[in-house]
Parts: sequence; structure tokens; C-alpha cells
Amino acid sequence: MTLLGEHLHGSRARDDLGLAAVPRVLTLAGAVFMLVTSAAAVGVTAWLDRASRLTAWLHSDLLDEVLREVERPGQRVVVLPVLFTVTAYLGWRTRRSLPWLAALISVAGVNVGVGTLKWWSERATPRLGGPEFFNDDIIRTFGAYPSGHATNTGMWVTLAWFLSHDASRQARRTIRGTSCAMAVVILMCSWLRTTHWVTDLLGGAALGCSLACLGLLLAQRLAPRLARRRH
Repeated sequence: MTLLGEHLHGSRARDDLGLAAVPRVLTLAGAVFMLVTSAAAVGVTAWLDRASRLTAWLHSDLLDEVLREVERPGQRVVVLPVLFTVTAYLGWRTRRSLPWLAALISVAGVNVGVGTLKWWSERATPRLGGPEFFNDDIIRTFGAYPSGHATNTGMWVTLAWFLSHDASRQARRTIRGTSCAMAVVILMCSWLRTTHWVTDLLGGAALGCSLACLGLLLAQRLAPRLARRRH
């Protein structure tokens, strides 16, 4: 399908790309994010967050180094090149601008969202303080909420899930299964390293999923406009 075809068949775009469920996923993920953020900010989840320290006895320099390497796919320096390479290929293969456009919008949203929330929350990591928000003495850590690794993970798992819709059944299962498995491993590593509270991870994953859904919906609206300009 050409970019012009993308515009002419715009009414079918959501079903063709498997995006019909995106608004529902956005609503659910957004609700989880707001609930986790509100509960963490007022201290309701302090008991849950303190569970992050239960793994402190496992801590060692060797284990910390191993876990750091395992969770590296959650870092932007790894996520962004892979994400843009894959979505650019998908855009070229399907002759649609939606994949790379959704990735671009999602990444921009994640960077702005995470940076703003870290600055607003002023939360220490489990290694440096308690789970309370609005800690004035937090300049040195720039806030732990939400976890950047978790937000990146939630974003690329959501994009992988929906953008793999046009792949073969086996490829789709492989992409979705691998993405979800990697997400679980990355989140567990962050928890075991005690670099984040539990709610940092839950809130970050929900935020990443929400922003990816928004990116998909906005890209779906913008893609036909790009098609008209190119033709």
C-alpha cells in the first residue's frame, strides 16, 4: 500500500493495523498510572515500596554489575537506535509513515514526561532515602519516580505489540513474547538492584504504555496529512 493509499483507505487504517484496541489500552494504562502516582505521592503505597529493600541482603558488586548489564536494553542509548531502525524498516516495508511517526512521537513524550515527573516528584532511590515524594534534598539524584528504564520498556513493548499486527502469526507471537519477557527481566533487575521503588517501576511501565498509545493515535491522524503533502 502506498502513502496515497494510506490516505484513501484512512477509514480502514485502524482495523488494518490492529489499532482498534489502542484507546482501551490507553484508558487502562492511564488509569493505572494516575492511581500509582497518586497513591505513591500521598504515601499510601509506602509499605509496598519498602518491599524494594527486601533484596538488599543479595546485593554485591558482582551481582550489581551483572544485573546492570542485563537491564541495559531498557536504557535510551540502546532503545532508541533499535526502535528507530525497526520502525523505519517497517515503514519502508509497508510503505506507511505510521510506524516511525508513532515511535518519534512516543520517544518525545517519554523524554518530556519522565524528566518532568522526576523533577516534580523529588523522590530518593531506595539506596539514598525513603519512598516519600517532595524531598528537598534530592538534587543529587534528580528524583527516582518514574523509572526511566520502566517507562522505556512500557513504551517499546506497547509499540512492538501493535506494530507487529501485520507480521505473520509466528513472527507476531515471537515479537510479542520476546518483548514481554524482556520487559519482565528488565523490571526485575531494577528491583533486585534496589535502584528503584516498586511504584517507580509500576508507574513507569504504565506511563510508557500510555505515551506509546498516544503516539500511535496521533501518528494515525498525522500519517494521512503527510501522504497528502507528498502527493
